[in-house]
Amino acid sequence: MGEISRIKSAAPSSTKPLVPWGVVASTFIVVLLMFGFGNHQYLPRFQKPYSLDANAEMSIEIVDIPIVANLESKLGIQSQVRNVKTQDKDNNSDMQINDVTPAIAETQTDEISEDYTKWELPKAAKARLGKGAVDVMQFSPDGKLLAIGSSIGVWLYDVKTGKEISIFPGSCQSLAFSPDGRFLANGGGGDVGGSGRYHGEEVQLWEVSTGKRVPIAKSPSPAIALLFSEDGKTLISLGDWGDTISVFNIETGELNQRTFRERPKDRAYAESYALIHNKLAIGGVSGKVQLWDPISGNKLPIHREHSDGVEQGNVLGETSFEMGRDEQILGLAVSPDGSQIAIGSENGTVLLWDTAEKNKSIILREHTDKGNPLDILFQGIRSLAFSPNGKMLASEDTNNTVKLWDTDTGTLLATLTGHIDQIMALTFSPEGNTLASASTDGTVRFWDTETNKPLPIHISEHIPTQRGMAIIEDNNTLASVAYNGIFTFWDLKTQRKIGQQTEWHSDFLWSAAFSSDGTKLAIPQQQLIHLTDVRTGREIEQLKVTEDRIGSAMSVSPDGKTVAFDSSTEICLWNIDTGEILNIPLNMPLIMPLKDRAVPTVAIQTTITSMIFSQDGKKLVSGDSQGNVQIWDAKTGDELANFLTGDEIEEPMDNGIHSMFFSKKRITALAFSADAALLAVGTYGQIQVYRTEKKTQIMEMSNIPCNALVFAPDETVLVVGLASGGIQLLDISTGETLATLDGHTAPIVQLLFSSDGKTLVSTGYDGTILVWDWDKVLKKKQKV
Repeated sequence: MGEISRIKSAAPSSTKPLVPWGVVASTFIVVLLMFGFGNHQYLPRFQKPYSLDANAEMSIEIVDIPIVANLESKLGIQSQVRNVKTQDKDNNSDMQINDVTPAIAETQTDEISEDYTKWELPKAAKARLGKGAVDVMQFSPDGKLLAIGSSIGVWLYDVKTGKEISIFPGSCQSLAFSPDGRFLANGGGGDVGGSGRYHGEEVQLWEVSTGKRVPIAKSPSPAIALLFSEDGKTLISLGDWGDTISVFNIETGELNQRTFRERPKDRAYAESYALIHNKLAIGGVSGKVQLWDPISGNKLPIHREHSDGVEQGNVLGETSFEMGRDEQILGLAVSPDGSQIAIGSENGTVLLWDTAEKNKSIILREHTDKGNPLDILFQGIRSLAFSPNGKMLASEDTNNTVKLWDTDTGTLLATLTGHIDQIMALTFSPEGNTLASASTDGTVRFWDTETNKPLPIHISEHIPTQRGMAIIEDNNTLASVAYNGIFTFWDLKTQRKIGQQTEWHSDFLWSAAFSSDGTKLAIPQQQLIHLTDVRTGREIEQLKVTEDRIGSAMSVSPDGKTVAFDSSTEICLWNIDTGEILNIPLNMPLIMPLKDRAVPTVAIQTTITSMIFSQDGKKLVSGDSQGNVQIWDAKTGDELANFLTGDEIEEPMDNGIHSMFFSKKRITALAFSADAALLAVGTYGQIQVYRTEKKTQIMEMSNIPCNALVFAPDETVLVVGLASGGIQLLDISTGETLATLDGHTAPIVQLLFSSDGKTLVSTGYDGTILVWDWDKVLKKKQKV
């Protein structure tokens, strides 16, 4: 029996939901980065925007869903998986549910490609490096396959070898196998805008053996949790907002939806969900547990007696049970028979609540602690999974390990070590003898639950987010650094990973900057800045910063001899050869909230949000959170030009969050042309191009949420990385959109060209790197 547990944040129902973590891919980490914590979509658990006006109480709800399916099954095809890979699929790849035969699968073996970096590529792309952030995992019913839902699609692996079998495109926040293993459902959602087959806009149904998508006339909206009925004829999905259950009949196409009564419509908090057969659990910030009758829509009394560690809920007949005052519920799992609920909280403990016995609950206290207090993204317990027989519980620990527990006694059975970053997903094989764990270190590991030893199977390249990248001098090697400080090296000819450095591993890297030749990388860690040799991972120089903070904007000069970074109210230029620091004082005012607004009352410091050197290293341009753009002499620190002056604070946005956090004037990207004669400036709302000598504007485009910029080699085209994950080509002379490249599912982090101008490389918050053939991109432009 399948089980899915998820965490999902909530926002007003009038807006589009975003990625839960991952990937991902819209989002909590994007919000933090908007505040000036970094240039980087996805860190892992993204959360929806909070509504400051919402008044609602978080609760855990259990909903019984009666499912009636009397039709006889007509499904007779074997679930034999094949490596069916086609590039640039169109809608004609869809299939009718009863039309696919084994013969069709045989004819498609000619299209097999062993190189997974070329599977399901967008047009004009040569390869995709990296596989996207892991959001959810599940074994196939026979235990031979592992499906991994990522920020770009569902990857299918052979459990015996760990080899990639196929990918079903479309960002995934939930998935489920049908009981016979024939179908695989993708809950969609999890994207932050954009469109196309790489963005999960609805529930998708795929036939595993052929790789064909099954068309659904009335597809359910994106689902945070999915489950097939025991006969495989019905797919049950929980809507992205956690208030709607959809029941889809696979054979007839009939779709029935039920909205839960008394569920608040506007919720300003994160929620966790767990779905098993006939039951749904929902939990949130207050730690309260509530039972609901889905037929009457009424809350049911919870008969509990006092239990150690349970602060409330000791009164018979009350309608809620609280696991701990003000302890947010971050993770949930329900045992296969529904008798136990495992609740992970921000205090670093797990509560095993026995819903069948009124006085039995066990608190699992042997987790390390709440986590790093400086890293709010990785505190508490989020990932939980019951074994198929319900006798064992797996839980993540904040020290990057997995703990196995006896669910009858609460005894700690084992601690599994091997990951170097946070555990993001856990799942047991159908027999329960194998546990798979996915981590933000990019790996998926397998464990023998009888011996508690690691298995030799190893899956890699699922890093959630790349912080930056550079092409090394030989023009054939791409170096990338992830948000966790791991360097990865890729051969651009073979499109394969050729090496990795983990010396600078970090819980979360707020910023990093390569020199243009890719040989040096500057990394901030607390009050230190490290300049490292990219090839060896060895430190070249180290600088201790005594100011209050190191900001999120950082740049390395093309020759690698100067590191620019912001610190409090100044820009610092660190000369590597001499060790001297040139300080450029800035007027960085505190931005006060408007009066009579339901917004935070604290003042916000204006911050530098973007900095780049010109290619000759003589100029440095900076942009800040209030829209100021200035060009500096990189040697003397003198101001050479002031292009934009930030406006007064704008009106608050519709969602109640003050625009001082999301100002459309905020500088998000900067780009110099090769000779520094042109300067491109990007914000959340527009793009402008200037001639630097005369400070004249030659192009302006509005309503383009820009995240990254780069001039094309001939400098007639500006390449724009969008917040939606798309890449737009703009004619500099006219502002006309020449083409849009689709392939990323989250905001673009960086764009760069190879020195010969033949290759464009892009990376996004979805954790993937796309390598584009620029000649083919130009041909696409000509067609447009």
